[in-house]
Order: sequence, then C-alpha cells, then structure tokens
Amino acid sequence: MKRLKYSNAEIDFVTLLVRQHMFYYQDEWTDGAVRRFMKAVGVENIKPLLKLREADRLGSGNRKDKESKAIPKLLARIDKIIEEENAITVKDLKINGNDLMKEFNLKPGPIVGKILNYLLDLILDEPSLNDKEKLMEKTKLFLESNNLNN
Repeated sequence: MKRLKYSNAEIDFVTLLVRQHMFYYQDEWTDGAVRRFMKAVGVENIKPLLKLREADRLGSGNRKDKESKAIPKLLARIDKIIEEENAITVKDLKINGNDLMKEFNLKPGPIVGKILNYLLDLILDEPSLNDKEKLMEKTKLFLESNNLNN
C-alpha cells in the first residue's frame, strides 16, 4: 500500500482490519469481552471488520450456503452496549487526567495515562463503576497498592 501511495490512515485502517478479522465470537463471551473487543477494534471500525470477517468466511469456500449466525448476534450485543452508552475508551470515563492531577497532586506524565487505562479496564468489566466518586476511590486504591502516594 505504501508503494501504491495510499495514505497512512488508509494503511492503518487496512492493517487493523487484517490483524483483527480472525476473531472467533462465541455466545459465551461476557459483556466485558465484547467491550474489550470493541476497544481493540474501535467502534468506528466494527461494521467494516464484520463485513471483512463475513467475506473471509464465504471466500474460504467451506460455508457458502449457510449464513453466519455469530456475526448478527455479536452485532446485536455491540449495538446494545453502544445504546447503553458504556465506556469503551478513556475519553468515555467520567473523569480525565486533569481531574486525577488535581485530586491526587500528580504531575503530567505516564502515570496519569496508566491510571486512566487501569480505570478503563475496570469499567469494561463493570460499567456501573463509571462514576466520578467511584473512579476517584479506585484511583486512590491503585495509588496506595502501587506505593505511588505523594
């Protein structure tokens, strides 16, 4: 794609689709697993990824006559999660880096990003924690358990 002068954005998009398209969805996936999948892929890339996955399935020649049941089920779960406005990225958290720096007297740096990603991991499994007070409490515990208190 570089040789053909595609933009970096197009190269990144195609690379992501190729890298992520071999997932194997099962009904046993937890909602947290679906949210992690959404985070890894990016919400804006889900429909193109699912189209590629279906094309790959059909192109394999093994199941041309059968329609995939897994993809529509996964898409329904993704739509439900989006409808419920669950946090999928750090930007969806009810706090941001400035809140953390102010509350815990932190300086800008990698620790702030590390805390935000830790909080997002918690939220992916338990969306009800996406509340400013709860996130501040989780941050306090994180700092204490990692001996990062000032």
